[in-house]
Amino acid sequence: MSLLIFFSFLLFIINYFISQQYLEISNINIFYNFQFFGLIDFFQNDFKILMFLKFLFLPFLSFGPLFAIIIFLLLKKKILLSINEKNVFFIVVLILFVAQPFFAGPVVAGKNIIRLATHGYTSIIFLLCLNLKNLGNLSKKSSIIFFIILSFWSFHPTFSNVKIFEFLKI
Repeated sequence: MSLLIFFSFLLFIINYFISQQYLEISNINIFYNFQFFGLIDFFQNDFKILMFLKFLFLPFLSFGPLFAIIIFLLLKKKILLSINEKNVFFIVVLILFVAQPFFAGPVVAGKNIIRLATHGYTSIIFLLCLNLKNLGNLSKKSSIIFFIILSFWSFHPTFSNVKIFEFLKI
């Protein structure tokens, strides 16, 4: 365990020095904390409750059908969520994907929170598949419908050139 902590610390130090070297080469002498702590700045300077609530809702545009399926399966008691190493890993990965744009705040991240949170989509799918009680009992028809819904949903209008979704643009 101490060896793992040592290597983690060593990687952190190496990353720091590489970042400092990059700042020197690119003639950047100011590190903009605003990019990482934009949410705090938003709360202190120009907090608007409606803008904040809209910002919190944006990741759900990406995860909508998947959350609906998960809620449906939870109500039918077909998901057995247990605390084990794999589940914790996928939950942490998902939190990290969503936390980065969330802490940047609505001014910095804006609608990019949708795109950045979508990187956690795979984690949720793996988490869902790991915790389904009878994954093998899913019919082909259900699997195909599930795949089609998720595929069409991934064409959300903000980042898609598919014209049928044009009216949904934010």
